[in-house]
This record gives sequence, C-alpha cells and structure tokens, in this order.
Amino acid sequence: MKTFDKDDEALLDYEWDWTDWLGTDTIADAQVAVASGSIVIEDVSFANGKVTAWISGGTVHEPSVATCTITTAEGRVDERSARFVIKER
Repeated sequence: MKTFDKDDEALLDYEWDWTDWLGTDTIADAQVAVASGSIVIEDVSFANGKVTAWISGGTVHEPSVATCTITTAEGRVDERSARFVIKER
C-alpha cells in the first residue's frame, strides 16, 4: 500500500497508476472512497490508465485510507488502497 504524507489543510491530487496492470484493457469506470479516517474525496477523474483523486482534509496524527476501485472495458474489477499520514506543516 502506498503511503503519502498530507498536510491537514491541503487540497492535492493523488494518482493511482493502473497502466502496467491493464495491458491492452482500459478503465471504463473509477471510484475513490474513504475507507477510514477523515480525509475528503473532492473529485475523481481517469484517463490513460490512471485515476486521479483530489483529496482534502484529514485530522493531524489520525491516518486515513482511500481505496480506488476500477472496472475495465473487459469487465475486470480491482482495487488498490493508499494510506495518508496527516501532518500539520
């Protein structure tokens, strides 16, 4: 699982790169959801095998986890999570 340091007041984009896993398949749908913690998913987009989520918030010293779930054009479904360590900067 990837781990990111995140400022509690920042609104930043974070990327899940699925290109190696996809091969010749493409992403038909993508969702990013908070699995735990207090981060907020502001927006999600996908293109060229990558999913980008704009994430804000979080409580200092309280880790958060976001899970990216994709469905491919060929019907495959998979998910990957990322951990966010919330820090005050």
